[in-house]
Amino acid sequence: CYVEGDEVKVVVVKIQDGRIADWKGQVRDWALPETYETPTINGTMTQTRRPRRLPVS
Repeated sequence: CYVEGDEVKVVVVKIQDGRIADWKGQVRDWALPETYETPTINGTMTQTRRPRRLPVS
């Protein structure tokens, strides 16, 4: 919701894995793959490695 005159703050968080729980109590863990395929301009696919995690200080 945007209110004119209020300051705007944006928070960007890199997420690589997580856990989802629903109201019934079912829990599912998930993680992004280390490598994934990305299309190139000419239509071929190339494998790309996900960036490594940086230590949080």
